[in-house]
Amino acid sequence: MVVVHEVGDLGFEDGLVGVRYAHAALAEHTFGAGRGAKRLVLVAVGTGIGLGCRGCLETKSTAPALEREANRVARENPGTVLGRVLAGSAAERVSVSDVKAAADAGVDSARGLLAEAGRWLGTGLATFAATFSPDVIVLGGGMAEMGPALVGAAIEAFEDTGMPYVKRGVRVVPAALGNAAAMNGAVRGLPR
Repeated sequence: MVVVHEVGDLGFEDGLVGVRYAHAALAEHTFGAGRGAKRLVLVAVGTGIGLGCRGCLETKSTAPALEREANRVARENPGTVLGRVLAGSAAERVSVSDVKAAADAGVDSARGLLAEAGRWLGTGLATFAATFSPDVIVLGGGMAEMGPALVGAAIEAFEDTGMPYVKRGVRVVPAALGNAAAMNGAVRGLPR
């Protein structure tokens, strides 16, 4: 996760993690989904860093968490689409890509897995909003590319769990620039 606080002055010292994400946040602010924001929070949700404690956001809404849940569901329900994916997998696991493909094909269990990860993410976004008072929260990383089942659930959970006076005026939006964001931000940050 990256926080860029007071983006307008390009003051990245207010809680930034990682140059790559600093560049991505700068690009989303300059060219993408956070264009014109005074305060932007970029939440990059992907593989996590492996330090999640029980119940924390990383253990519930990252790619490894989704895969863990998908494989549990597949093992417990071998006759389902995800169960058949697991049985036919050379890697002997259901991947995040498998879950997305199944969700895109309308498989309810896959949509449910994405929605559950999204609900956890949205609850975390409500906490970020209360902590950092952004006007825009940009969802980036591979998990944000899982589509409406996850992103929609995250936005709904944000609306349901966020404090009314905090969430008012906060837009939660998917990143517009995808994997190109870091490179675009790096170029934007070059001296002229």
